[in-house]
Amino acid sequence: MKRKIIFILWFIFFFSAGQAQNLPDSLKTILQKATTDTAGYHRMLETVSGLIVAKDTVKRDLFIGEGLRVAEQKGREEEFLEQVALSYEKSGEYFLAIEYFQKELETAIDSKNQPLISYVYKQLGNQYYNMGDFAKSLDNFFKSLRIREDIHDSAGASQVYLNIGNIYFKQDDYGKASQYYQKSQEIEESKNNQNGMASCYLNIGQCYEKKQAYDTALNYYQRGLDISKKANNQLLIASSLINIANIYNSRNVSDSAKACYERALAIYESLGEGQKPKIAGTYLSMGLFYQSNLEYRKAEECYTKAYDLSRELRSYEIYMNAALGLSQVYARLGLYEKAYDFQLKYKEAEEIVKNTKNQKEIAQREMKYLLDKKTDEQIAEKKRQAIVVMFFVAALAFMIILAVVIFRSYTRKKRDNILLNEQKEEIEVQRDEIEKQRDQVTHQRDQIQKQKEEITDSILYARRIQNAILPPEEYRHAIVKEHFILNKPRDIVSG
Repeated sequence: MKRKIIFILWFIFFFSAGQAQNLPDSLKTILQKATTDTAGYHRMLETVSGLIVAKDTVKRDLFIGEGLRVAEQKGREEEFLEQVALSYEKSGEYFLAIEYFQKELETAIDSKNQPLISYVYKQLGNQYYNMGDFAKSLDNFFKSLRIREDIHDSAGASQVYLNIGNIYFKQDDYGKASQYYQKSQEIEESKNNQNGMASCYLNIGQCYEKKQAYDTALNYYQRGLDISKKANNQLLIASSLINIANIYNSRNVSDSAKACYERALAIYESLGEGQKPKIAGTYLSMGLFYQSNLEYRKAEECYTKAYDLSRELRSYEIYMNAALGLSQVYARLGLYEKAYDFQLKYKEAEEIVKNTKNQKEIAQREMKYLLDKKTDEQIAEKKRQAIVVMFFVAALAFMIILAVVIFRSYTRKKRDNILLNEQKEEIEVQRDEIEKQRDQVTHQRDQIQKQKEEITDSILYARRIQNAILPPEEYRHAIVKEHFILNKPRDIVSG
């Protein structure tokens, strides 16, 4: 078993190495430099685009395989896959563009990169739109829109609103188309985004044109053209010219209409391979112009160019409109067999683009988006309510705890106050007793003091009596020469 596994691994290694060996030396050098520096890596991306546009399938496939391995080693797989997908879109190979956008989507989902996931869904929607598969296109656009709304990316949401409006416009639902265009318009005007505003004006103008409100439509187209010129956006200038030409054509201003168509076509052709869908659309408009002016051969030429491009681009919508135009032109020219053949082709394409099932799927996609959005809003509302409930429960619990703490503090304080009052009363009783005893002592002291004063006064009075009894010293000496008197008072009087 181990030998089999080793053999398979060696086989894969040598097979891959063999593929790389089939590349020219110049391409090998580009791959080698891509592994060492940034400039070499960008050169590799440019080479991928060149090989895809040149439709050199052998070298292209080998180089993409080796380039993808280099990108994986450098951790830039998503960037490489996107470059390949955009290059396929530019060359009109929408199936291959979808394949590589799907691969980029897988890597974006793995890395949980929400803005990138939304971007890739939008790109997938564009590819299906270019192919005329509006149901799948709308499904991807709604997925992109939900993410943009979730991450509050109004600029990204505005672009998706335009894309969704375009699908409803193609399905002749001009009311819904206008709603989505106006949503985008509000965002672009709030951000003063000149290019975005111009795109919205042009799309809203188309809705008014379809409703035959030509003056209002022309006003929007002219506003779009003026802003596009200020922003020097050639794509929007060309789109404005096409729309203005359509109005001129409806009003039989043929020379002005023809001049606008030709200017628009020249701009698209100058912008290169990536504008093939726009070029095809311009040929359709020019074919309708020549047809309405009874120039059937010129109309046939324009419709045929649009028809050929639709097959190259694999666009059912362009194919359908070109086939219808050719059928009508050939009928006018008396070429009824060709007219019938293209009428059948038109009917086949119409069933794919505008059949009831497709419209039902589109309605289901929108309902699913709205339902999912409503469900998300309900979930978000429930979460918000749960948070509010939790907040109130937490607040109530806090208030209860606070009330308990306050109550306990009040009870303790009340108990302490009672104890303090008791101690105060006891102290007051003791103070009264002490004051009473003090008053008694003071009274006794006063009595003793009074008694002392009375006794002292008596003794003093006795001393005076004793002193009065004794004769004066001169008198004594006169009577008795030698004598003495023994008078020794202890304190005041003598005994």
